[in-house]
Amino acid sequence: MPHPADGDTIAALDALVADHGAATLIGVYIEAIEARTGRAITSDQWDALCTWRSHNQVPLVLIESNSGFYRHGGPGFWWSDAQSAPADVVLWWAGGQTGHVFSSAATFVKKPLTLISTWDGDELSATRMLWQMYATEGLDVAAQVAALDAALAGIAHEGQGLYRHVPVADPARVQATLAEHGVRVGQIDDRIIVAPPLTASADDFERFGAALKDALAR
Repeated sequence: MPHPADGDTIAALDALVADHGAATLIGVYIEAIEARTGRAITSDQWDALCTWRSHNQVPLVLIESNSGFYRHGGPGFWWSDAQSAPADVVLWWAGGQTGHVFSSAATFVKKPLTLISTWDGDELSATRMLWQMYATEGLDVAAQVAALDAALAGIAHEGQGLYRHVPVADPARVQATLAEHGVRVGQIDDRIIVAPPLTASADDFERFGAALKDALAR
């Protein structure tokens, strides 16, 4: 389906239902902030999807790997906390080997499902996540988002909160230059990914902004 920023998602979903029937659809999967593009869905776009759901009874599955854990920059742990209606299912990869599925009563499947793991990383990942929650409780993420906005001022980018994509002509060179300043960023295609830790300080954001401007000027 087209992203709401690219086309008429609702019309495309209506056409899918007309061709196959709503009962054949497991769900509509949406990333609050897309990992590969940085595009973020708006509250108005979410409301339109929720209205569509009320007419077709197809679950909305929201992926919050890039927006959860306060990273969306708004109130609440999840991006969906600030929306007018909840998702039917929320998927969240918390890092390491820990993935979470939060399900509404209507979409919960009661039949037992057995998952077998032979690696102790399960416990390690769960412990890591727990201590991350302790370490980040009470943080002023909105202030961090403002600091990141200031660092990216005048630089074209996409994204929301603490997850941004910056298109650059030579991402490998920009990555290498940032590494010289002790800054590590990701890369997808012709964009670098900026996803600072929740514990980043004001000085960290200022240092990142100066390093990125240096990298882009070279």
